[in-house]
Amino acid sequence: MRLALALALVIAAGVCSPAAAQDEEPSLPALPVRADTFTATIDSVVIGRGVLEWGRRGLDHLSVYSWKSARDGSSVTDSLFSYPLTLRPVKEVRVTGDTMRTIIYGRDTVWITTTVGDISETARAVAPTMTMHASSSLPALAATMPFTRGARRVVLAYHAPPSSLGARHVPLVAEALDEVGGRPAWRDPAGTPGGGTTFWIDAQSRAVLRWNVREGEVVIKFRR
Repeated sequence: MRLALALALVIAAGVCSPAAAQDEEPSLPALPVRADTFTATIDSVVIGRGVLEWGRRGLDHLSVYSWKSARDGSSVTDSLFSYPLTLRPVKEVRVTGDTMRTIIYGRDTVWITTTVGDISETARAVAPTMTMHASSSLPALAATMPFTRGARRVVLAYHAPPSSLGARHVPLVAEALDEVGGRPAWRDPAGTPGGGTTFWIDAQSRAVLRWNVREGEVVIKFRR
């Protein structure tokens, strides 16, 4: 188990809710337990590296994304606990430098606790939590799309602070079957804010093989 995954378990111990199937919602395909490292580039210039890890913590699905900038050495670790059958969020822990944000997803309320050093402050946000996903679950949601050309799903994605976007509808589409590194991979674009994100999902394992993020005229490429 990698260090980031172990750190996430320590941070979240004792707070996560046990996962359970949610009413009247179809179950999603199971995701593999794995860890993949991606190098991010803009115009072939390396800007950082990220590690995407999927695992289990008790009955919860655990997704950990760790990022380290090649420019200034800054890092971010985002740990999302969710119901494995639906990927609805239970809790998210985001550590950026010396700031930790803990997001608890209730039935109709999101509780956000920001901790800097020994000082903590909790804020409440009203949101349709029973019908939304965390924005950090988009790679996993893309990986659970049906392997059928033209399959479409619209999710309500909540962008936790420090983002000011809040909840936004994001369409996902199984657009075409490509080849990545000699492996068949489904190309799944997502209409994310800023210009869109495109994922390539392994047609056999459902692992994320690569993805591109468009921010205006800039395209950030993430490659294993």
